[in-house]
Amino acid sequence: RSLARILYRQAYNEPLDYEPAQVAAIRGTFLDKPTILLPSHRSNLDAGVMANMCHELDLPKTSTLGGINMAFWPIGYLFRRSGVIFIRRNANRGDQRDPLYRWVLTEYLGYMLEKGFKLEWYMEGGRSRTGKTLPPKLGLLKSAMEAYREGRIDDLALIPVSISYDYINDVEDYAGESRGKVKKPENIGWYVQWFRSLRGKDFGNIYVRFAEPVFLADALGSPAQAAALGRKEYTLALHKLGFEVSWRINKITPMTSTSLIAMTLLSAFNQALSLPQLCTLLNSFVRFADAHKLPLTKSARQLQSEHGVREQLEDMIGRKLVTAETEGPEAVYTIGPDQHVAASFYRNSIIHHFLVPAICEVSLMAAAKAVATDPVETFWDTAFELRDLLKFDFFFLEKSQFRTSLEEYLDRVDMQWQSRVEEGVESVTELLGLLDPITAESVLRSFLESYWIVVHCLQMRPQMAKESPREFVKFCAGTARQYLLQRKIQSSDTGSLLIYPAGIELARNLGLIGAPGSDCSAARDQFVANLSHLLDLIDEIQDVGRCAFNSRLHEGDAGG
Repeated sequence: RSLARILYRQAYNEPLDYEPAQVAAIRGTFLDKPTILLPSHRSNLDAGVMANMCHELDLPKTSTLGGINMAFWPIGYLFRRSGVIFIRRNANRGDQRDPLYRWVLTEYLGYMLEKGFKLEWYMEGGRSRTGKTLPPKLGLLKSAMEAYREGRIDDLALIPVSISYDYINDVEDYAGESRGKVKKPENIGWYVQWFRSLRGKDFGNIYVRFAEPVFLADALGSPAQAAALGRKEYTLALHKLGFEVSWRINKITPMTSTSLIAMTLLSAFNQALSLPQLCTLLNSFVRFADAHKLPLTKSARQLQSEHGVREQLEDMIGRKLVTAETEGPEAVYTIGPDQHVAASFYRNSIIHHFLVPAICEVSLMAAAKAVATDPVETFWDTAFELRDLLKFDFFFLEKSQFRTSLEEYLDRVDMQWQSRVEEGVESVTELLGLLDPITAESVLRSFLESYWIVVHCLQMRPQMAKESPREFVKFCAGTARQYLLQRKIQSSDTGSLLIYPAGIELARNLGLIGAPGSDCSAARDQFVANLSHLLDLIDEIQDVGRCAFNSRLHEGDAGG
């Protein structure tokens, strides 16, 4: 704990930023029940941050499970004696499969829970290089569930935790990996270099947020009922638990000033923004967050004033995330050269908060274009199509809850929205103009374009995805960089290697990679056509958003 505090104090402010009400809500559970903390994972500082957070809040110390890659001398020697349990990665997959090791690990975790130890691990498995919460790795959670099914414990509380930062030193390495740079192996030399990279820096604040616990007794029933579940039901329950934890982590992750400015500039109608334009858009995001009770940091609230925006821009310019063109009538701002992957990391940490509005926008535009079908039916068909497309990149509620969330969002805009959808193009366009901010470009384009690239590359190199998966990812990223130069696509972060695994998984799930000898070309052509249609809708939404944005600017000028 002391070592970690020395580390993060090199570059981050003290004290750690947390919500006292959230801590009060989980304190009783943490003290009285078998508990597992499940934090998000963005930085190598995360474990030390949680150790200090528990110490400052007078919460019991946790035993943290970590990857054995971090067990190098002398860190491994110190960590083993301070509650860290190093485990093998992928001990149940492929050529690393080891049933005995898996059994011993399960028994060990069951023993610790039975004896009242508080545990902690990262369900994502490793650090997110993209900024998004990664799909959960469920092996350790399954081991914990086995202890519950065996009756070793009466209940188990899973507490989702979000750890986020104003800036992360590791982002530079993530950007390098996105271009194919090999990740440096962890050793004492790497550790010294990493420590030096923190010294004398000012990376702002560290934010720790605690979500409401998930209880196994609520999810599975009693231990006897859990033990009676069939294999299919048990597997489904395991996946639901993992996704519920991940969804709650996203829900409590706060929006920072860095993430909001990155999100705004990455999708600013494909143009640089002046300070008044940027302030107008950022005010829209902050108002939206307040209206929907989304978490904001103090730095994000400062974006409501021109002074606060200017101060944050100067900070981001100093870090080369943002560049300013000042030789003209007024300064304009955009993302710095070669900084789009780094900026997308910060944007991706918050885009889940705007996923429902973005899906509504595309679905409304699809309804406006409906000719031979019922517009309201087209709206829902498009919404659920997007839900299915994006399921490997985002965590969605059950279908009925998803539908309700879209209805509730549009009801806040106009209680008669369904009637307006039925009235035709002009009415829907007016409805789209009421949405503020417009988010489809920010949230959806890069992911839909990455899927389009994956399937387009499958059409050109169908065998590569099966025979050389890593080479196929490189081919996808290279194709994206070429197409970006040719203006066939618009999203600058599609040139990153890190964005394609989800798209490849989606293609595999839809049968577009195919078994040997099978012909998937027709299905791939149809999929590309569907994606092209959705991207065309986003283009049209951008035009509507630009008109609404310019109108608001003129109104602001007149009011001034």
